[in-house]
Amino acid sequence: MIPRVEERLTGAYAVLPVPLKESGSLDLDALGEIVERVLQRGIRGLSVLADGVEALQLAPEERERVVARTVQRSGGRATVLAGLRAPSVVLATEEGKRFKDLGVDGLLVSLEERRAEIRPGEMLTPVIAHFTAVVRDVGLPTLYDHVPYDLPLTPEEVGDLFAEVTLVGIRNGTPHATDVAAQIRAVGRPISMFTSRSFDCLTCLSVGGVGAMCPVATAMPLTARRLIEKHRAGNDAGAQDAQTRLARAQPFVATEGPHGSESPHLVLTEALAAVGVVGAAVSRSPKGGLSEERRNRIRELARELVEL
Repeated sequence: MIPRVEERLTGAYAVLPVPLKESGSLDLDALGEIVERVLQRGIRGLSVLADGVEALQLAPEERERVVARTVQRSGGRATVLAGLRAPSVVLATEEGKRFKDLGVDGLLVSLEERRAEIRPGEMLTPVIAHFTAVVRDVGLPTLYDHVPYDLPLTPEEVGDLFAEVTLVGIRNGTPHATDVAAQIRAVGRPISMFTSRSFDCLTCLSVGGVGAMCPVATAMPLTARRLIEKHRAGNDAGAQDAQTRLARAQPFVATEGPHGSESPHLVLTEALAAVGVVGAAVSRSPKGGLSEERRNRIRELARELVEL
């Protein structure tokens, strides 16, 4: 019997970039190759459209094509989560239903706080309403994507959200996962707590988390999987060695400039291009792509770290 989705929300999840052709159109063949590559290396969890900058640069029809290719290429070999980042409840539920029809197993939902529309002390009310509608109307297991610079909920507010809505987990994007334990305590019931930073995964695991949902796992799936396996086996030295190696790959998900101006997946795509997995990274941002100096730095590091 196949375990329920909630039981499969554990371990190393690869957060997939969406590669583009030189023309700026979707490169779905390259996306399929990324999916196949991580599955062949033992990853059994995939998350697509999980970066807000990247996802919002795609048209709704393009997002659907990305989800469809991911589900099709995974062929039931992995649990597939689709990122859902829509500005209104109506748009979120409509897109969530389309993703469900395309075969995703669950949703990873994030929100941006609209400060001009929300009075102090009332931020949580529309957040609860948004998540309630998505869970009720789409009917898929749903995780809260905690991006603190977009929606700075306190652990207590996260606890209130989970008390009102039947969410199954969190992807915690706090630097170094410092509030993972506080969120787990505030929720007060079993959930799947992931860190979005596999290079700090042991911090998450040590306080009751279940794994990492991170783009670095796409570049280094064997090491990301090994870290969790070693930790579960009580091999602290082996787990720490794996995390040290993952930490060296942190530049693959680092951005430059103000937050929101660049997708970390652009850098990750360039790292994959360096070892021939995809073509060179292409950006739709009006600010353009990577500088030649930065491209060369990423390619040099990728040739050393990206697992073939």
